[in-house]
Amino acid sequence: MDNTPDIDSPEYRACHPAPVRIEHFNPHGLTVEHICSAMNDFIDFINQQLNGRKIERLETMLMPANFSSIVGEFMTSTIPKHYPTLAKNGYHNGHGRSCSTRWGSA
Repeated sequence: MDNTPDIDSPEYRACHPAPVRIEHFNPHGLTVEHICSAMNDFIDFINQQLNGRKIERLETMLMPANFSSIVGEFMTSTIPKHYPTLAKNGYHNGHGRSCSTRWGSA
């Protein structure tokens, strides 16, 4: 029996990943300022709207996983407003045939 590992198998590659290289970490140029602007859109819109109607804050009425999902979807929808060279990935759950990230170039 041959004990040579199959270096092309997903299991082998998952246990021997390529190291993260800082120069490849943010290839699109998204900055903290872009993310901050999108987060402020969420905070300003959601809680002000709810408070104006005397409804409790969104994060207190939802279960944590639901709140996290809503925030994530809001962010992926609003970041392109602040950084137009990015577009929301249109594939279901952010997975495309050849796309391994949630973001794609516009």
